[in-house]
Amino acid sequence: MTEQLRRGMQPILVAKIVGHSSLEMVDRVYQHLSVSDAHEALMRSLAEDR
Repeated sequence: MTEQLRRGMQPILVAKIVGHSSLEMVDRVYQHLSVSDAHEALMRSLAEDR
């Protein structure tokens, strides 16, 4: 699921797919994602809006 988060998939969808009961669990499990991962996801989502 790390790759899906890196590609900008919404964390709530990741939680539902893998069966986590909360976003807190997703945050703890995938906390290794970096600031650059977040920046890249933001840039991809902005590019898609064009």
